[in-house]
Amino acid sequence: METLERALENLQRAYPALDALQALVLLALDEQGKLGISSARLSRRLEIEHALIRRALAELEAQGWVRLTSSGGPSPALRIELVRSLSNTLT
Repeated sequence: METLERALENLQRAYPALDALQALVLLALDEQGKLGISSARLSRRLEIEHALIRRALAELEAQGWVRLTSSGGPSPALRIELVRSLSNTLT
């Protein structure tokens, strides 16, 4: 858990505009890799309400961190792609 806390602190120190949830979402996406993930799956994985994840993702998209696309069908889920790397931030 200390590693996660340290990573969150480092990310928020480097990017003060990020709130804790946005930073957590970015760390989870960075761990996921280039394949991307659905917002519904990310919500389940983090055990955080889907609406809160979507709100954080909307802010991250506006800041240029992620690209969001519809998952298709009647689902409110979005496909998420991380477009900015965190590799230099977390060291």
